[in-house]
Amino acid sequence: MGASLIAGLLSGLVTLTYSVSYAAFIFSEGDLEARLDLGMGIALMSAVVVAAVVALRSSFVFTIAGPDSNASAILQLMAAAVVTQGLSPESTLSTVVVMLALSSISVGASLWIIGLLKQGYLVRFIPYPVLGGFLAGTGWLIATGSFKVMTGYSLDLKDPAGFLVVFGEWEVIRLWAPGAVLAVVMLIVLKRFKHFMILPSMIVGGVVLSHLGFMAFGLDNAEATMMGFLYEPFSKEPNVFIWKEVNFGAVAWGQIFSQLGNLFAMTGVVVITILLNSTGIELFAEEDADLNRELSAAGMANIASGLFGGMIGYQSISRSLLNFKAGGKQRMAGFVAAGFCVLFFLGASPILTTIPKLVLGGLLLYLGLGLLREWVVEGFTKLSRVDYLLVVSILLVIAFAGFLYGVGFGLGISMVLFVLSYSKINTIKHAITIESHRSSFARPIGHQHILNEKGQSTLILNLQGYQFFGTANSLLDQIKAKIEEGQKATPLTNVILDFRLVSGIDSSVTVSFQKILQIAQKSQMKVYLTDMTSDTRNYFDEAELLDEQGKDGYIPFATLDYCVQHCEDAYLKSEGLDIMPVDPKIETELEEMFLPKEKVPRFLKYLTEIRIEKGKKVCAQGDEADSMFFISSGLTTAQLDIPGGPTIRLISLGPGTVFGEMGLYSDANRSADVVTDMDSVLYELTSANLETMQKEDPEMAMELHRFVIRLLSERVAQTNKKVQHLN
Repeated sequence: MGASLIAGLLSGLVTLTYSVSYAAFIFSEGDLEARLDLGMGIALMSAVVVAAVVALRSSFVFTIAGPDSNASAILQLMAAAVVTQGLSPESTLSTVVVMLALSSISVGASLWIIGLLKQGYLVRFIPYPVLGGFLAGTGWLIATGSFKVMTGYSLDLKDPAGFLVVFGEWEVIRLWAPGAVLAVVMLIVLKRFKHFMILPSMIVGGVVLSHLGFMAFGLDNAEATMMGFLYEPFSKEPNVFIWKEVNFGAVAWGQIFSQLGNLFAMTGVVVITILLNSTGIELFAEEDADLNRELSAAGMANIASGLFGGMIGYQSISRSLLNFKAGGKQRMAGFVAAGFCVLFFLGASPILTTIPKLVLGGLLLYLGLGLLREWVVEGFTKLSRVDYLLVVSILLVIAFAGFLYGVGFGLGISMVLFVLSYSKINTIKHAITIESHRSSFARPIGHQHILNEKGQSTLILNLQGYQFFGTANSLLDQIKAKIEEGQKATPLTNVILDFRLVSGIDSSVTVSFQKILQIAQKSQMKVYLTDMTSDTRNYFDEAELLDEQGKDGYIPFATLDYCVQHCEDAYLKSEGLDIMPVDPKIETELEEMFLPKEKVPRFLKYLTEIRIEKGKKVCAQGDEADSMFFISSGLTTAQLDIPGGPTIRLISLGPGTVFGEMGLYSDANRSADVVTDMDSVLYELTSANLETMQKEDPEMAMELHRFVIRLLSERVAQTNKKVQHLN
């Protein structure tokens, strides 16, 4: 408990200093500057409420939260925009206070809803360089804002001449130079040394050294205040009841609504910052963060802060790690930090006016330069040239045109980057033929030889991804290339477009699919579409591109497996072969499989004829595998019944095929159900009869063993061929 108390006090000191800096930053324009006391009250109220609520709700017990630089940079822009409207001092103040509170409530509600719906992952879709551009732009706003806090002058890149004149005046230099030195020293020291006491020590040290400097030059507090180093004594004490300072009748609601664009941009920035900070805390603590819980916690904290008149605040990675390193391993540390700000709040005026502007401005400059160093300086070596150029471009847009324009530019660029990147993805995952990719309908050996010869005439293209205007030309070019490549090897008769891995499709690719169909029809090829979702099927229906006969459109099939079976059947029929013989003879089938004609009778005496009606189970999954079956007539299917899901066809077997041999030889249980699809005649070879055969007719048993070995070898070869073509 003692360690958490000390850690909480240190975290409270840093939170207090940051909060005061942000208040000075936001209330640095026009009429607002005279009411810095109220700005301090708003910032401290936010520090107290946000720190307490997040400490209670965060997934990390050591999280410290409060006002933050990224949100403060945008709030300062919003406040400055109100100041420039020429309103009365009372109207300006009331409008800004209400705007800060409503911003906190609306952003808080957004965070809470995103967390509640568990949609925090969506922010990860923002491209990394776009995120870097936003943060670099925020760093610029904070850095230039620090100049205003220290000197009272604004830096405007739109007026370079005025910028240089103001920047170079001695009266201005003596105000900003000490703060700039402090910021640079903080950058160097905190980059090199990681001890948790360094930041609090430098803040306190900056205050002490400033007053020692005043004493060295013979300045008392009044003279230092007159020269601009200290804030003038507040006319009022910071009020805990912030709403008492607001005249709601004087609020310019139109000015608040005019800032909706910045408010939306800030919501995105806050979400990004919370997720980045939480991820950083997660990595440091080596614990998993519940990102949606962090968003919800920040959401509730900001709603509460806004209701009390506070501003936006959320989880801080620097203050949280400071708390953790100082020993704050309990939630109490967060409440202690909040309590420290409360005590300071109650007697703030005399103490706040002794904090030099150069310390507050130097702290802001340190934060701004830190972001610029990370993304502009270090980013030069860490990012690709294109990504780095994007970061700098967004930064320049924010610096010269404004944050909202920078956000719009960044989002526009991110969409363009997405389309360009996605269009480079290969829309064809695999290009194979049915010579290597057979259906689940088992064929007699003679039929398999025919399909080995004919199979390369059917090209299967497994499409993938979302098909839209960004992939349309790529899809067309790739399919044309695959068809041309296939035609060179073997004239194609069929092309199958498999949509199983396609996540969606839109109307922008209509022309591409029309051209594909035209190319196929000119070459007298049939084109099949398989595994379409209902939405994809509707797209082709509405475009009038489907034709069950294949004369004027694509031929749809429910699955690739059944489509391949259809093409196989067509090849076999073209050779005059019967797929399902009307009156097959087991003797003929055994002869075609593996036995010389004169040996068939010797083999048949070990088999038992079984007649099974349609829809009956031959064997069930889990049964003891004590026999194998030769199919004389009919059709059976091996299938898996998935609880709560569909029944999966593993393989269909017709006349002249066998099943059950693996279980018989391996003593394993049946791996699937085998069901008859029509009245069937089977011949069963039991394990007992196999043992008898091996004793009475070893030669016949050897013929069977060779047949089974050849059968399994061909299946393995077929599987290897399929895998080879998929790589």
